[in-house]
Amino acid sequence: MGDKNKKAYLFLGLGIGIVIVNIIFYMNPRIKYREMTDSEVTEKAKELGMVSIKENIKINNKPEIKVEKTKKEIKLDKEETKPIDEEKKVFVINQGENLYDVSENLMKFGYIEDDKKFNERVKERELSKKIRYGEYEISKGASFDEIINIITWRDKK
Repeated sequence: MGDKNKKAYLFLGLGIGIVIVNIIFYMNPRIKYREMTDSEVTEKAKELGMVSIKENIKINNKPEIKVEKTKKEIKLDKEETKPIDEEKKVFVINQGENLYDVSENLMKFGYIEDDKKFNERVKERELSKKIRYGEYEISKGASFDEIINIITWRDKK
């Protein structure tokens, strides 16, 4: 036989083998499909770091505890504390900024003291690709994790 015929038969044999294997796997798949309840799906999503909108709202809107105070205590509270608006500032992340740009700006505007440690923490949590652009209200004394949660979970102002 010629060299061309050997190659033709080789490719023909490979093609037939591929077709037969596909037919066998089509008839008897090895993938087992499992029905999951809603609670199992939710639990698995939490393990993977996915958060539902309702949960996100619950986290951000912590119920305020009302305590009756005397007029004297209220007056003291007003003198000792400053309004929340002064503590929180709007931080802007522009489209296209990466982790290093964001951490540099956070340090520049006084939200964090060490951009390298912040970068390490974001990478530790595997969220460096999850940073979203937009405007965010961030407290000046917020921890690394609080800031990371805000800029990755879309906690907009």
